[in-house]
Amino acid sequence: DDGDYRMEQQFNYEPMDIEISVPKKGIILKEKSVIALQKDDGEVVAVGNKAAHGSFEEAKIQMCSPLKEGKIENVEVAEKLLVSLIKKAAGDVSGVRMGLVLAKRLPDIQIDTYKKILKNAGAREVLLLPNDIAMDELERQEERCKVIVMIKKENLHDEQ
Repeated sequence: DDGDYRMEQQFNYEPMDIEISVPKKGIILKEKSVIALQKDDGEVVAVGNKAAHGSFEEAKIQMCSPLKEGKIENVEVAEKLLVSLIKKAAGDVSGVRMGLVLAKRLPDIQIDTYKKILKNAGAREVLLLPNDIAMDELERQEERCKVIVMIKKENLHDEQ
């Protein structure tokens, strides 16, 4: 679709997909890892698909995709993005256990940064789940985790 091509041109890579799943409902949010920020004060203007497909005044708004192939490129912006999407999908998540599924294996420092961001969003504990988790196993994990955040990309596979 033309919007995806425009995004790839802007970022030089296709932004990751973020999916959020909750017990008994499954995946309740699937959005692009894109955020629009005010250039002057860094305030969030839009997140996810709304940011990816919105038309904004370039002089005032900065578009970012802080997750490049699953790696966090900008911690502060990634946190604004993930916290906004989690709140949009699941509301107040204070004190819940969250699951995290990453598109591919990342260095421990990256995994720790994701966990810290989810804790800042309200999680009391973050469980790292396998990146090749099957749907039925995901449903079983939903019994243990109130929210599961998946960082995905079609066609991105773990390089062994």
